[in-house]
Amino acid sequence: MSYLEVGITCPYCQMLTQPTIKHRSTIPLALDGVVREKGDCMLFTVAQCPNCANLLYFAVKGFYKKVRGRRGGETGGLNNQRLIYPSYMQLQLDHRVPPAFARAAKEAYTCLDISPTASALLSVRLLRRVLRTFFTKESSERNREERVTLSDDIDHFLIHYSGARILKRSLEKIREFGSLAALSNTGGLPEDLEVCREEARFIIEFIVNELFSFAFILPRKQQEMEAMLNRAARNYEFVE
Repeated sequence: MSYLEVGITCPYCQMLTQPTIKHRSTIPLALDGVVREKGDCMLFTVAQCPNCANLLYFAVKGFYKKVRGRRGGETGGLNNQRLIYPSYMQLQLDHRVPPAFARAAKEAYTCLDISPTASALLSVRLLRRVLRTFFTKESSERNREERVTLSDDIDHFLIHYSGARILKRSLEKIREFGSLAALSNTGGLPEDLEVCREEARFIIEFIVNELFSFAFILPRKQQEMEAMLNRAARNYEFVE
């Protein structure tokens, strides 16, 4: 079965979808510079996501056999088509996330499938940056340098911030990733550091779906709502 039959998570909109085929081309592979009556071939497919209308490009190696009297021929072995463009998931972020933090999140997300360990290290750096920038109590500012590891920053958040139960639960889970939680500002990386994809994905998705919402999106939405109510109140007074 191919992605075009069972569906695929669109790299652009992250929706599970069944792409619509727009174009297909079968290219025979020459052997010693000669195209035989039968042999290997490459099938290229251009499909479109019905949700976001972006184009996806697939390729697969199969075999073909020319049929006399026909312009084309028979093909086979063309299952398991591989998405060749885009080659990684496109992370979509709310416009309220500051550009510097959005770039850092996209960088970590982009290399998730290439190197989960590298993705996790980038995510941890981003996580600590958000926690230290937006969730450090003024009374604890002088103790910032005493917080050496990610685990220290998580402890600070758990102690000083009430509510946000889902956020705290996720942070406690990340703290259980011992090899990452123990990374410090001063020490180098352990030579045997290796992070599985599940852990790396959990961290970056927590940042994008939960932490960014708590730190950036919800406060901005609240400000926008208050501004809208103030404008409505001023218009109401003017009408009266």
